[in-house]
Amino acid sequence: MAIKLAICGTHSTGKTSLLQRVESSLRDGGYDVGRVADLAVKAKELGFPILREHTFASTLWIMTRGINLELEAELKSDIILVDRPVVDALGYLLAALRQRGSSVAHHEMEYLRSRSKQHAFTYHKIFKTVIDQEKEIDNTKPRDLDPVFRQQVDDTLNRLFSDLEIPFEPLNTDPNGALEQVLKQALELLNNSSSEVK
Repeated sequence: MAIKLAICGTHSTGKTSLLQRVESSLRDGGYDVGRVADLAVKAKELGFPILREHTFASTLWIMTRGINLELEAELKSDIILVDRPVVDALGYLLAALRQRGSSVAHHEMEYLRSRSKQHAFTYHKIFKTVIDQEKEIDNTKPRDLDPVFRQQVDDTLNRLFSDLEIPFEPLNTDPNGALEQVLKQALELLNNSSSEVK
């Protein structure tokens, strides 16, 4: 069974850049690395609303597509790096609903909450980024550039992790410190997994 690490967090907090560096280091170490990328851009290309316009359907699509890609990656990888675990999509939906003063049906929300909680325990470790207030939002990608909404997403994710009792580890705001943090955990898990097989 492959090791699966996920990085969660609001936009423009360095998740993708960090995962690229982690992937490169692990590949240099001879490991087969699977990668599940952020699915928001693909969702938008298909016509699903994202960010402040997130809906039950767009959230469920991101969740189910992400789970499918994780399962496919497990077939041929020693370790899988997930850019936004399933619970991340729910965090964005909750922040969007709050922003719009809207809601979804109770049974829809309970379904998403249940799926998020149950799937969270398939990750060996979830890391969560912390906003560095000195860094501006990257405007080279399709992102919401409002720092207030970015903070709302971060706050919502923190509450959601607590509410669903999903364990996570906050990431160092220094990129090199975060790289060392994730690599250390990845290598420990890989070594333990290798020892168990023997």
